[in-house]
Amino acid sequence: MDTILLKSKITKAVNEIDDKSFLEAIYVIINKHNNGLTYELNEDEIQLLNERKELYESGKANTYSMQEVREKILKNIGNEI
Repeated sequence: MDTILLKSKITKAVNEIDDKSFLEAIYVIINKHNNGLTYELNEDEIQLLNERKELYESGKANTYSMQEVREKILKNIGNEI
């Protein structure tokens, strides 16, 4: 398949997609190939990150050390076997 035909088929396929998250994922892939990875956070994402940062800095966030994570994973794996 030549480049022109492939671009045409991709354009047609993308024009038929209405799933915003899927289209954003395609955009990230294309943009990464053309310009390196760029991603802008929307206002909701910024607000969520700021809230999580405040919780972390105040010591109120539920956080785990790497050792605690390893122990939880190993414990869960043991329950699966």
